[in-house]
Amino acid sequence: MTRRTQAEWLSLFEAHQQSGLTAEAFCKGRNINPKYFSSRKKTLLKQTSPFVQAFVTDRPSSPISLCWRDTTVQFGSDISPDWVAKLIRSLSA
Repeated sequence: MTRRTQAEWLSLFEAHQQSGLTAEAFCKGRNINPKYFSSRKKTLLKQTSPFVQAFVTDRPSSPISLCWRDTTVQFGSDISPDWVAKLIRSLSA
């Protein structure tokens, strides 16, 4: 069995998400036990990243503020929600 660091596992979880494959297919291609992969994912993601959930109902007419740790970033109301979601995922990695 290959020993992986926490950073390596987190990188694998991101690669799985971007692959579009099922966990089983992703693990098979990398010779990883799918049950162990799922267990590590559940444990590590719970420890390392806060849960963030955002909903967009209507485009706001005022600027959007995103606060992350000690930083606040403001965006115009024309910013793409998909782009903001990608930014949040990148910050959480």
